[in-house]
Amino acid sequence: MADVDKSGIGRPLRAHLRDSTRTIHARLDQSVSRSDWTRPTAYARFLASQLEAREPVEQWARRHCPPQLRPPETSTLLREDLHDLECDIAGVGGTPFALPEGSDPLGLAWAIAGSQMGNRAMLAQLRKAGREHGGESGGLPVRFLSDPRMDGFWRSILPYLKREVVQEAARPAISAALAVFARFEEAFTGHHVRSAAA
Repeated sequence: MADVDKSGIGRPLRAHLRDSTRTIHARLDQSVSRSDWTRPTAYARFLASQLEAREPVEQWARRHCPPQLRPPETSTLLREDLHDLECDIAGVGGTPFALPEGSDPLGLAWAIAGSQMGNRAMLAQLRKAGREHGGESGGLPVRFLSDPRMDGFWRSILPYLKREVVQEAARPAISAALAVFARFEEAFTGHHVRSAAA
């Protein structure tokens, strides 16, 4: 039987996660959407910020997440795309990351897997503008944006996210998701890359 809240109605864990991270998620979306990502310099900043946020999270997950909650690692793809853009990414990678004590890594998995929706939207935007590598002259590398593994990962964690729980039971996963979003927000408000395309 599912846990229920005080009204007697259980809620899927992903609903708790979505509602509890709405504010920071909206701020992050706003900071990411400010630039024209079809321009090489802006696209390079996006990739470098992704690398700054993701690499430490992936390193932590590799050591601490159970296999079923460990997101596919994409940092190598980011580095390859940035290399193609002739970017200097020395020092990019971020400070060490750790979830707060008592957090549930399912919240980390949800936050990382959910970011793939934004990546797919950006990939569609680049393709529409003819800016994908192989398109018009000066096309942009899209190894990171087009990586299909996160779709499968999302499907694999969906049964956990559909479980109905009370707010209190959702708090450890919410704590983890907020920590991941905070790391991304920090990365996207910094400047991490110098590009030959500048």
